[in-house]
Amino acid sequence: MMSASSRERWSTKTITSITILVSVGLIATSLLYPAEYVDWKNIQISVACSILASNIIMFLTSEYMLRSQRRAEIIDRWGVEAIYRTRSEMNIATNISLSKCKDTVEIVAFGLKSFRETKSDEIEKTLGKGVSIKILTIHPDSKILDLVDEREDLVAGSTRKSIESLISWVAALKDKSQNHDIEIRFYDALPLDFYFKVDERIYVGPYLKGLSSQQTISYEFSRGEGYAYWSKYFSKLWEDCK
Repeated sequence: MMSASSRERWSTKTITSITILVSVGLIATSLLYPAEYVDWKNIQISVACSILASNIIMFLTSEYMLRSQRRAEIIDRWGVEAIYRTRSEMNIATNISLSKCKDTVEIVAFGLKSFRETKSDEIEKTLGKGVSIKILTIHPDSKILDLVDEREDLVAGSTRKSIESLISWVAALKDKSQNHDIEIRFYDALPLDFYFKVDERIYVGPYLKGLSSQQTISYEFSRGEGYAYWSKYFSKLWEDCK
């Protein structure tokens, strides 16, 4: 079954094809007129050329509008808010979202080194507002961490050390107040994509070989199929890692 945009494109092409054939027919038949009908011949050719030119413009315009409409439909359906060339560019948006957080923060990452160094006070305040924070990272004893160091061109053991520091950081936050709702869980598999959810915003991006995590392309989703997809994905992983 054709989609609405496909039907619209088919209708536009059909109308355009018919009118182009009409204009070509008018030009062709005008060439058959005797010499004494030269004025009528010129009028018919002029009308046909106008129709042809109008249809070419209409076709090009409709194709552009249909492509723009399809892009808008995809963006709206998936809730795509932005695409960032690097994760460091995305951090500007995540910082704004974090400052306004009221309910939930969910993270899939490695050691969150720069995040811990710059956001510790803010995270403590966020927890104080009753926000729930869930962090999912690779187990510090996983053999896969050697591959992570190699892929990101890090000194062997760097990722493990960063994860151990993350564990200590979470423990310290929990010790400061029994009311702090922050929890960390571990998986032991191939590294997952970076995932950062703040209330109704989700930020995701891959880990790429030869690039630091802050230099990889990343995406932002709000309410939509993209948000639902990633949110459901995290929930399943979180439960599997009890």
